[in-house]
Amino acid sequence: MIGLTLDDLATRQAGWLEARLNAISQNIANSDTPGYLAKDVKPFTESLENNAFQMTATSPLHIGRAQTSSFAIRLRDVPTADAALSGNTVSVDQEFVRANEVRNAYGLNTSIVRAFNRMIMNSLKG
Repeated sequence: MIGLTLDDLATRQAGWLEARLNAISQNIANSDTPGYLAKDVKPFTESLENNAFQMTATSPLHIGRAQTSSFAIRLRDVPTADAALSGNTVSVDQEFVRANEVRNAYGLNTSIVRAFNRMIMNSLKG
């Protein structure tokens, strides 16, 4: 895989969480806009699966060459059964639930990275 280390994976997830929080804030900001359709980002696992990771070549004799992969975060419409008479599909309560999910995921992400860094530092102290 191309540079898919724990640090790289955590960085990609943090970027995904940032994009999701941005979508949530846009939804809340447009909660009174007629015809506005609530947006969310595609799930993180789907974002990873859609990117073509290839093996890294460490020698010019290897078959194929390492190619960089762009990690794309795409928006999608939020499926909802409730739409206001104005056509707006934003539920502020649901957006706060999503914001809390982002906060919890970011806390877990930073805790894992912190523990991994502590483990590396302890092994270096030997």
